[in-house]
Amino acid sequence: MHSPISLKKLSQVFNLKSEKSMRSHQETSDDALLGSVTQNVYLPDNSTDNMRRSGMDYVEPIISPDTTMAPNDEMAIMENQQPYSSQMSAMSSTISKTIKHGSADKFVGLAAGCFWGTEHIYRRKFGDKITDYKVGYANGVTANPDYKAVCNGDTNHAETLQISYDPAKVSFKELIEFFFVIHDPTTLNSQGPDVGTQYRSAIFTHSESDLNEAREIRDAMQSKWYPKHKIVTQIEPIESFWDAEEYHQLYLDKNPNGYHCPSHFIRTTPKE
Repeated sequence: MHSPISLKKLSQVFNLKSEKSMRSHQETSDDALLGSVTQNVYLPDNSTDNMRRSGMDYVEPIISPDTTMAPNDEMAIMENQQPYSSQMSAMSSTISKTIKHGSADKFVGLAAGCFWGTEHIYRRKFGDKITDYKVGYANGVTANPDYKAVCNGDTNHAETLQISYDPAKVSFKELIEFFFVIHDPTTLNSQGPDVGTQYRSAIFTHSESDLNEAREIRDAMQSKWYPKHKIVTQIEPIESFWDAEEYHQLYLDKNPNGYHCPSHFIRTTPKE
């Protein structure tokens, strides 16, 4: 897991204005780990293109040797997506079944477009200050969703990063304020080239106090960063969270030259 990087440093790296800053991923600096950015659009070093990932239209990504399934692998696709019944609802959980957490830890779900990029930028910013990170599918209408069904828009799940954290190390406010400046919360059901309800902007809370605080932070961020545009982020209690397939976890660490989410950046000025 990467160590924390300051917001100032992260902003400088993510918001570079020149393509001349392209570097090899063999470097070990924070800049190299973050990749290069041109005019607020995040591109991986040595990449030739950023393919549209909406639905199943993207080019098959590079898969690490230690993974066993690619997004189009038949083994990764459930033949039948079943709607919730009371029995299936009981099987669901609001917390990742694999996330690490301590007795004092709290949880929050953050949906900000492609979950690969959301996880990557949060790891670069907060590092070990966060107990654990898991990407998955939140608040949909089917049990045990798989990636293909979610991409097809059949399940109404949101691609979500779930975080477990110790409030003594990082505050809920820090996590939510960062959320509002690393994607565009004013675009409905889309982030850049990724379009669909699975890419909606959303915050999934685990307590009423967090729900209320998230709404207060949204209102403050509305005035500060988006005075000319209405924030459309859904803020609601978590109902269910299903871990995404293993190849999605730490995806951009495993595949540094694969698809990078072009909609994730660090906002430094209000949206015009």
